[in-house]
Amino acid sequence: MNQSHLLDVAPVDASEYAAIEDLCREVIATDQTTLVLQGEAIVFLEAAARGLGRPGGRALNLVSGPYGRIFGEWLSEAGSEVENLVVPFDRAVRPEEVEKALERSGPVDVVSLVHAEAATGVVNDVAAIAELARSRGALVVVALLFFGFLYRDERALNSFEDRMQDTVSALPAGQRVISAIDDPGLRVNALTHMIDRVCIGHCYSYANYEPTTAQFRIRAEAPNPYVAYTYEDSWLMQVGAYVVQERDVPLYQVDLDSGGRMIVKSLRAGVRCERTTWNVLGDLL
Repeated sequence: MNQSHLLDVAPVDASEYAAIEDLCREVIATDQTTLVLQGEAIVFLEAAARGLGRPGGRALNLVSGPYGRIFGEWLSEAGSEVENLVVPFDRAVRPEEVEKALERSGPVDVVSLVHAEAATGVVNDVAAIAELARSRGALVVVALLFFGFLYRDERALNSFEDRMQDTVSALPAGQRVISAIDDPGLRVNALTHMIDRVCIGHCYSYANYEPTTAQFRIRAEAPNPYVAYTYEDSWLMQVGAYVVQERDVPLYQVDLDSGGRMIVKSLRAGVRCERTTWNVLGDLL
């Protein structure tokens, strides 16, 4: 097996990570220790909560949605005594409620809240709440709008993938399947490789580009019944411009009908597979 200059690379050692961290520290102009971590954005939100929580610490945590609730749990697990001010998830926390809670609870180190719970549409009055907290010497921690949008977007994409999973699972095992559904509103089309995950253990993602590049562990070195042999064919399938050949059939394509219902089409030789555009984040919420 040939070596891949993209895959078979030497691991990054501690000194290289340290150099990257030094550069990051310069970029953000801080003298504090900087760490490079791999993970989703929520990892850093959790790190902030666990870093602020401490044995003997006291926090007032405002809960107007799921992120507020979990932030309080992280503070508590880190050792802080946490008082949760919980309101119905269909409205914001009112500043007068925060004021009463601060008077009732006594001194606190931290007041934590989510700016906007996009899962519910609730937006808290950060400015007014921050003024109340600072007047009592508390640090204000705000989980910004980004995390709410992240939750919303991932929920929509997961819902779309679940629909694709249910549709493809109705096919007999071992079939060749492609998908050319695109959301032009996304900077990176998150729909392209959903079919790769959906097919795991059930079907063959026939347009998977990795084997055609010879840069990954599984490499297409000859025409075969499992995956496109050339990168050009793989790309044309992904963008809906491939003309099906006799060697490809039976071949199925996951698509959407005019009402947005997920369907599977059986493609015939000589037929061009099609590309469908869909506003996933706008139309699935």
